[in-house]
Amino acid sequence: MISKKCHVCKSTKLTDSIDSLSIYIEKGAPDAHKVTYKQMADEYVNVRAGAVVVTVQEMAHPVFERKGNDLKIKI
Repeated sequence: MISKKCHVCKSTKLTDSIDSLSIYIEKGAPDAHKVTYKQMADEYVNVRAGAVVVTVQEMAHPVFERKGNDLKIKI
């Protein structure tokens, strides 16, 4: 059993499986770009399923640097 705590209503929910969600991030998505999957969050009694929001966080690369839609490299 897996115990999950709801951050909105503070109740605890027990589940026997982990749900998964496959996400697709388009090439060239900018930093802080948000992808929303409506009605994919947990459902509770008398509460509609919420949205899952994925925020893209760009990581630094040792060679390439992003400037807008372009990739730059220092040689």
